[in-house]
Amino acid sequence: MRAIFAILFFSLGFSLVQADIRPHQSGAWYNKDQSGHGLSIQVLDDERTIAFWFAYTPGGHPMFLLIDGVSDHHTVMGPAYYHEGMIWGQFDPEALHSEVWGEVSIEFLGCDRAVLSWSSVVEGYGDGQVELERLTYVADLECDEVAAELTGEWQVGISDESGGPYTVTVDADGAFEFIDEQACRWEGHIHVVSMEQGDLTAQFGSPTCPSPVPMAFAWGKYYANGATYCSSGGNCISYDQAMGLTRYHEGRTMDLRFLR
Repeated sequence: MRAIFAILFFSLGFSLVQADIRPHQSGAWYNKDQSGHGLSIQVLDDERTIAFWFAYTPGGHPMFLLIDGVSDHHTVMGPAYYHEGMIWGQFDPEALHSEVWGEVSIEFLGCDRAVLSWSSVVEGYGDGQVELERLTYVADLECDEVAAELTGEWQVGISDESGGPYTVTVDADGAFEFIDEQACRWEGHIHVVSMEQGDLTAQFGSPTCPSPVPMAFAWGKYYANGATYCSSGGNCISYDQAMGLTRYHEGRTMDLRFLR
């Protein structure tokens, strides 16, 4: 089995596979600790996403920003525009004044989690970020956190360690844990972004190890349908299912490879 995993590491060529923006990311998002402002996000196509950020001025007056974003893997980035000038009841387009408020990015970390970051060119707003969670879904665009294909027993290997593979069970909610040869307990949580595209996100780490690997977000890919992969040396394997997850944290890269 160790040989199988050695081939798997080299032949699949797993790398950081970021989850592309999908229509199911559309909906209302907010931070529960800052209820009273939030975003309405609309994924228009594979390349463009717009969002309306309902917020307040430094003086406490309601305002909204229009974010016209470019979808780049798991992140939407683009300028935010501030609008003023129209008078209630008249709505004269000639009175509308728009200006660039700043740059905004929305990084999706799974079905129900995201991080909003901003850098404003308007005095009084500054730079910052806030964690978001989903408030609503659009009908028929629900995102399943864990698909049935991922639950059950797997063999898992760690890219930068010689030990393993280890037997691990992925629970129905995507949680998993296992103990390696150094008695370090690895734990994590897998989320399905798009089973059709095979896109996954996850958190994993080994916080209890003598040399802890902090929990951090990861992205990866799910493979199925009994494909065959061959290493550069000509060694080939076939499998029913496989997953590759890659995480980055403070300059360190860590890979987990699931196979069954």
